[in-house]
Amino acid sequence: MTSHTPLLSSLSHLLLTIALLVIIPPITHSREVYTGLVNKQVTRTIDLSSQLARHTVELNIENTGSKSTQHLYLAIKTDFAQKLAHMKVTQSFLGSDKALDTKREDNHDNTKEYTLYRSLLRKPVEAGDTIDVVVELVFTHTMTPFPSEITQSERQLVRYNDNHYWFSVYRTDSVKTKVKLSSSSVQSNSELSPSSVKADVVSYGPYKDVAPLSYSPLSLHFENNKPFVTVKYVQRWVEVSHWGNVAVEEQYKVRHEGAKLKGSFSRYDFQINAQANGQAAVQILRQFLPETATDVYYRDDIGNISTSALRPDSPKQTFDMRPRFPLFGDWKTEFTVGYNVPTSSFLATQTDDSSRYVLTFPFMADWEAGIAVDTQVLKVVLPEGAKDISVNVPFDVDDTTFDRTVTYLDVISVGRPVVILTKHNLVNDHNVNFEIHYTFNSSSMFFEIFLLIGGFFTFFLTLIVILRIELPIEDSKRTDDATVVKLLEAISESFTQRTEYHIRLSEALDNYIKTSDEKAWDNERKSLLLKFSELKKKVAIALNQLGTRDGESASKLTEIEKKQAEKEAIQAQLIDSIIKYKVKKQQSKGDHEAEREELTSKYEEKQDELEEDLEDFFGI
Repeated sequence: MTSHTPLLSSLSHLLLTIALLVIIPPITHSREVYTGLVNKQVTRTIDLSSQLARHTVELNIENTGSKSTQHLYLAIKTDFAQKLAHMKVTQSFLGSDKALDTKREDNHDNTKEYTLYRSLLRKPVEAGDTIDVVVELVFTHTMTPFPSEITQSERQLVRYNDNHYWFSVYRTDSVKTKVKLSSSSVQSNSELSPSSVKADVVSYGPYKDVAPLSYSPLSLHFENNKPFVTVKYVQRWVEVSHWGNVAVEEQYKVRHEGAKLKGSFSRYDFQINAQANGQAAVQILRQFLPETATDVYYRDDIGNISTSALRPDSPKQTFDMRPRFPLFGDWKTEFTVGYNVPTSSFLATQTDDSSRYVLTFPFMADWEAGIAVDTQVLKVVLPEGAKDISVNVPFDVDDTTFDRTVTYLDVISVGRPVVILTKHNLVNDHNVNFEIHYTFNSSSMFFEIFLLIGGFFTFFLTLIVILRIELPIEDSKRTDDATVVKLLEAISESFTQRTEYHIRLSEALDNYIKTSDEKAWDNERKSLLLKFSELKKKVAIALNQLGTRDGESASKLTEIEKKQAEKEAIQAQLIDSIIKYKVKKQQSKGDHEAEREELTSKYEEKQDELEEDLEDFFGI
């Protein structure tokens, strides 16, 4: 006889499991959205005057439900949530506009169409009460250049897509939107009545009785020549010394995210009129440094970049940085900025514990409005011996790690603690102070002094011993020839001066064409040609003297001088061609354009050859 006991046992276990699943509800951490709130009045302002989309949303909310709630839920469509850099929610309460605690809800019933955020209100909103809330949102990379490629002289057009309504989990009684553009040149805009376009402002609404999570595509196509500068990566190094100094160094990788440059770049046209032949290019990058910043530098892999200007001001200094070349769409550059500030402005001790220090420092550099930063790695180097380290950042960061580094006068086995904070997608709203608390025994600073004393004592003791030992040392011959150095400096200066004269001659020609002042043109041209001639004579004399001392250098510089003469001759031909066509009207437009294009190409080619030769010989 076959036994059925195992089969019955398995069946009973299955029935018991099904019963438990039916009786016991699944465990979930999701928070139910209270739908009793209603957006009575929504006023949206979208600022598109830079590459960033800055939203300011004023909400008047009423609790039409039967119970109280202290949570406000905000929904952002997923494609926009991925580009959200900054969110700030404020509620007017007893004269204070302090930001509300707002967190992303990761456990809500996510349909993958939107991301949910929850704000904790100042106090529960009772049934029938109303509150006023302001939501500030900043998005990056929301504008797309269209067309995606433009020539050097063309203006930049962009497309922007959004929602005619306020995307909300609550019903909205009335919503209106104003979009502030960077210019009044609007190519096209979506229309949802009522809507209007006045100068650089596009208005939509008011729209009534909007259902929750409603979406109506809003699209704009307009001119935006503002710099689309994106810092793709920056490493910000902050080194704290208890000897009274905080050293800051920032290594940048920057890219122009605007429309790509179509065709070649003409340096000659850019020098003649940078505004017309580079209106979408980035010519200057601007930072604001602390008022106490000193020893400011701006350099790259080649060396120091001299095209910068620091303007002292209060409460901050303005630091203008001009790259080695203008940045057009999809062009990149890398550079380093550094400076020192005194610790007195950023480092303090706790009142109840003199060995407990608090460093308060800006999280990111203070850029001119409109800059986007994709990734920043902030490394804060604390003094050797710092311990019990805690970090307080007023917003969420993507990663926090700790490391150690060894610098001068450090013990290899100890080193200096390093706090590493990584964050993606930053804007100027993240330029706020963070705090690092740590314990440090000031007496350990004297270890470095004793180490220096011991090192100098050992050095001088070794030197005394060596000097007492008689060793036959032959006098080395001095190879520097002061006369050769002076001659090379004079020749180098002549090339620099003639480069300036070429630019002045082009500017004088441009002014002559505009004003038709032939007398002023003749005077300026004769003056500059005379200066060219005088410099040529001086260089010839210097080369003759150099040939008797350094024949190889004189031979190379003679070849470079020949290229300078060819450059001057080509510019003279180009000037005569322009005057013949634009002033004397002795040449057809087609012949002039062909001749000018050929001469301009020869001039730029000769200028590039000359700059390359000077770079190889003098390092300038």
